[in-house]
Amino acid sequence: MSEHTGLPWHYTNQLIFQQDGICIAETFNRGFETPNLAANAEYIVRACNAHEDLLAACEKHIEAVDGIVSGIADRKARATRCIRAAIAQALCTPEPR
Repeated sequence: MSEHTGLPWHYTNQLIFQQDGICIAETFNRGFETPNLAANAEYIVRACNAHEDLLAACEKHIEAVDGIVSGIADRKARATRCIRAAIAQALCTPEPR
């Protein structure tokens, strides 16, 4: 996968811009009146800008509990599996078993 445009991104109405102000994307709906285009742009920008920090936090959690997963409560183990799945999805890799 190629490298994405540098972060942080920002938005104005339905347009998404990279750091230097160049428009990199636009939310639209082909021919239909859509009142939530700006909200969609905001959501995309927030998710992209938070991605690296959220991924790092999940990976740190996995590191912290990896050695003790077998000894903790089942609900914590389930939460850890969910975090592993989220990391795999964020990295576009197969989920570890």
